[in-house]
Amino acid sequence: MQGRSITLSIDSRLDSVVTLGWAVNHITRRHMRLIELDAYHVELCVVEAVNNVIKHAYAEEAWHEVSVTVGLRDDRTEFRVCDRGSTMPKHVATSNPSLEFDPDDRDALPEGGMGHFIIHQVIDKVSYEVVDGTNVLELVKYLEPQTADPPSGQTPSIT
Repeated sequence: MQGRSITLSIDSRLDSVVTLGWAVNHITRRHMRLIELDAYHVELCVVEAVNNVIKHAYAEEAWHEVSVTVGLRDDRTEFRVCDRGSTMPKHVATSNPSLEFDPDDRDALPEGGMGHFIIHQVIDKVSYEVVDGTNVLELVKYLEPQTADPPSGQTPSIT
């Protein structure tokens, strides 16, 4: 299969992200042949990235474009999340964060950064650059075809 792509665009409203997530999930399941849980994890990562664009790059201001280009390759699926909002420091986008906290201390639980952590646990490659004023966050997930959902009662982990 030659590389193909589809671009999905929404305006920068959080209530628009649901539809984009649904589309990513279905494209991912069909192309990558992922089990439902793994497709959901990939969807979660793309949705988290788009939510971060809306919240941080556009400060929750509506009517700005956010686009996700889904590139279908023989060995991987690439997601390019693009916006023209505020840029973020490159080390924030590409660093592999850790969630170190005392689970017994509820007051010390982190309030942010968990989505960033999940993205780096699920996605194989994360890169960020600004090209001609456009922020481009690329998430790459390599194909690992699976054919069936896990047996009932078993819950596979994210990592």
